[in-house]
Amino acid sequence: MGIKDVRDAFIQAGNGRLRCRTCELHTVADGNNSQRLVIEGEMDGRSFSYDSGPFDPKMPPAVKAQAMAKEVLAGTRGFQKPPHQAAAHNHRP
Repeated sequence: MGIKDVRDAFIQAGNGRLRCRTCELHTVADGNNSQRLVIEGEMDGRSFSYDSGPFDPKMPPAVKAQAMAKEVLAGTRGFQKPPHQAAAHNHRP
């Protein structure tokens, strides 16, 4: 299974609402060969960046991607303020 399969699993689990700009899978040097999945994209005009953190290497990355998509859809993980809102929030008169 390649990264394209992981990306496709994420998008399919998003039920047409998620766009994926980047999808990266990394091995963590923790002695357990844990993996880390990083996905950046967009949902309903809002950007998200979601780093799974280390997860068990026995879990297929596509399964982890599906779980991540469900969390993004639920609005519980990964969202960032749009750049113009972040700038306005940090502006001090």
